[in-house]
Amino acid sequence: MILLLIFMVLEFGLFSFAVWDGRKAWGFPSKVVFLTTFFCLALIPWYRVGGVNDFVMRASIPPLCAGSFRWQDLASSVNRRWVHIFLIILIAIGSVTALIEFERHVLG
Repeated sequence: MILLLIFMVLEFGLFSFAVWDGRKAWGFPSKVVFLTTFFCLALIPWYRVGGVNDFVMRASIPPLCAGSFRWQDLASSVNRRWVHIFLIILIAIGSVTALIEFERHVLG
């Protein structure tokens, strides 16, 4: 259970926390997309479907995609410099896995 919570914090929780600061400037559509994305990502990991839990990996792609587009807009509504630095650090950490997978694919 604790590992699942850590996974959720790393997967979308820190991004959500960072952009939540600018929520006063959001319009109604931004709030709906943010909350829908957040709740979908919070509920999906609790369901176990498939031998290696493929459901979580596949079903979380649409909310993550929608969230990533909205998080960019929502982050621009935050006027604090630390939020932007924090988001850059999170994106850099998240890109490490993609770079490792890319290298693995190219090398073999």
